[in-house]
Amino acid sequence: MDVLQGITDAVADGTPLKDVGKSTILPSSFTGGPRYMQQLYHDAMAIVRSHSKPDLFITMTCNPRWPEITENIRPSQTAQDRPDLVARIFRLKLSALLNDILTKGVLGRVVAHMYVIEFQKRGLPHAHILIIFDAADKPNTPEDIDSIVSAQIPDQTLYPELYETIISCMLHGPCGSHNLNAPCMVDGKCSKRYPKEFREETVITADKYPEYKRPNNGVSVTVGGHTFTNQHVIPYNPYLSAKYNCHINVEVANSILAVKYLYKYVYKGHDRMAVSLEKDKDSELPRDEVREYLDARYVSASEACWRLFEFDLHHRHPPVQRLQLHLPDQQPVYYYPCRQTGQELLERPNIYRTTLTAFFEACRQYPELAANLLYPDFPSKFVWKKDTKSWSPRQQGFSMIGRVYFAVPSDGERYFLRMLLYNVPAPTSFEDLRTYQGVLLPTFQDTCLARGLLESDDEWHTCLTEAGFIQTGSQLRNLFAMILINNSPADPLSLFMAHLPNLSDDCRYKLQHQFNIANPSDNQVTSLTLYYIQILLQRAGKSHTDYNLPHPTTNFDELNGVSRILAEEMRYDAYELRQKWEMGYNMANLEQKQVLDVVTAAVDLGAGGLFFIDGPGGTGKTFVENLLLSYVRSTGSIALSVASSGIASILLDGGRTSHSRFKIPLDIQQDSICDIKAQTSLADLIRRTKLIVWDEAPAQHRYCFEAVHRTFKDIRSSEKWFGGITMVFGGTIHSLDLQFT
Repeated sequence: MDVLQGITDAVADGTPLKDVGKSTILPSSFTGGPRYMQQLYHDAMAIVRSHSKPDLFITMTCNPRWPEITENIRPSQTAQDRPDLVARIFRLKLSALLNDILTKGVLGRVVAHMYVIEFQKRGLPHAHILIIFDAADKPNTPEDIDSIVSAQIPDQTLYPELYETIISCMLHGPCGSHNLNAPCMVDGKCSKRYPKEFREETVITADKYPEYKRPNNGVSVTVGGHTFTNQHVIPYNPYLSAKYNCHINVEVANSILAVKYLYKYVYKGHDRMAVSLEKDKDSELPRDEVREYLDARYVSASEACWRLFEFDLHHRHPPVQRLQLHLPDQQPVYYYPCRQTGQELLERPNIYRTTLTAFFEACRQYPELAANLLYPDFPSKFVWKKDTKSWSPRQQGFSMIGRVYFAVPSDGERYFLRMLLYNVPAPTSFEDLRTYQGVLLPTFQDTCLARGLLESDDEWHTCLTEAGFIQTGSQLRNLFAMILINNSPADPLSLFMAHLPNLSDDCRYKLQHQFNIANPSDNQVTSLTLYYIQILLQRAGKSHTDYNLPHPTTNFDELNGVSRILAEEMRYDAYELRQKWEMGYNMANLEQKQVLDVVTAAVDLGAGGLFFIDGPGGTGKTFVENLLLSYVRSTGSIALSVASSGIASILLDGGRTSHSRFKIPLDIQQDSICDIKAQTSLADLIRRTKLIVWDEAPAQHRYCFEAVHRTFKDIRSSEKWFGGITMVFGGTIHSLDLQFT
């Protein structure tokens, strides 16, 4: 990635930077950071806004049995032994595939496309490709879809090569009852929903891929001792599969609601994993209680070769021009600390020029050509010259898509500036933007108000509408909650109903897959949306009633008659935990056994009590705490584990942070209580709890414990400490501040 472009991306996206005077001064070694993939995603969504939703989602995976690979490796080698060969051949195959689709138009006339290269855990590269067709070639009917996609086992006699490719690369499974350990299995079911139902004709469905034609014609094939039918065929294009002899999944993206998830999937970035470093059991060195966690990245040999060869990891067409957004005298400035002094920096020509300031200048220089052009439309008529940092009239018919960097209401004046740039054509300066009916207004917000852009809740409708093009349902709900909490819109209910389709665009899928509701109703989708918003509001100490929003009509905390939160705490294997307890007790030293005996006796008696496990890191506090949890859970009783920090909570079995578990207010006061209603599932869980382990207790203020103590007394209708629950705290005793009132 170009260094200066990376700086531009980060600055325009709000990355905190050091201010020198009024301009932002950046060292040129800055490279943009983790926002890079997000910028690519926003570029892709700009293409969608210009050319409509994608029509095809194609995934091509390298075939290690390609003759180009097998004929060029030694007899004792496999494809994994030659990642350089795999990378080169896959790139050639991908180029040929793209030439067929984009240049020859074997599937239709393509007006826009993009792809991203990824690498499997075993190292094989694969490409995710999104295709947007010309309006005349879009697959809008079942017949159009059938002409592109097939989900049937081909005739072996008529198409022998295609038949071999399909049975070797395009059959899903075995999974389900035939293979419970298959990678696609989640909670005992195939996450890809195979085998599919037989279907005599293709059906276009809402919010998901079409249900392709899979006739029950008696055709089957046996591979590896398992029988496959049309129900197990992954959708493919016959021409592409026969020609390239590899896994090429072709899906028709028929719903606009699926667009954002396709693009998020394509541009999700590299895989990440959490790695825990633990002491060897045979080591005599003391064990540190707080283990080190690394945010690590795995790079396979094929990916390393791909990068060494400098092959493209992503591509898109048509190109997108990113347009900077900054307030007056707050544009980024780039410099090389080792090459330039401060004076040389200030004397450098065009140092303060950006696409925005040059836009104002071009509007003054070319008033007729720039007339009626908005800032985001400017690249369609003008070309940005990087060397001179200026806009020049476009000489050819080729057009580029413009995209102004996103801003949210919390950005203040920057947000209102962006609103004006999308509504005021051909402004000649920042002052011109702030001028309305001959009056120079003091702020961009005042100008938006004078122009009627902020009447009632129009600004929030505009914000949510624009964000709806690029944000997922979850992100949009967070933005909606932020607007409610920080900006107090005039009519929150109308705002919610107007943007309900975008706010709920993932809720139907969640109802089907997480709540096992096969055909959720619109009312259930709305209720789940309100439920998620309710959670966000509660975190800020607000509720639905504060904003005149309806409460969910469906109780999503209930799962098969048992609250989900209670089911999570009862899912443990009692036999396994009993073995863990017995083995751990035998391993414990004398002092640890004393702690275990005293606490378990208190739990068995049900008398409650407060205990504190004192000891520095490495003395075995976590070992004892997890044993206590195993003992209680092995009897079928409820034991909760919390900690004052996120890292410490990970070390406990089933651990959560205390704020998350007990709804402790962030702004804790002397008389605070936890936000736990008596009729909720969490309150029911607390009533059934016998033991709570609270690690790193000294790290929290005494008011946190007092709030939990008062809340538990009320929920359990008991005057005992913490309502009679046996409490085990852990930490260092000299800094403990537990003085309950």
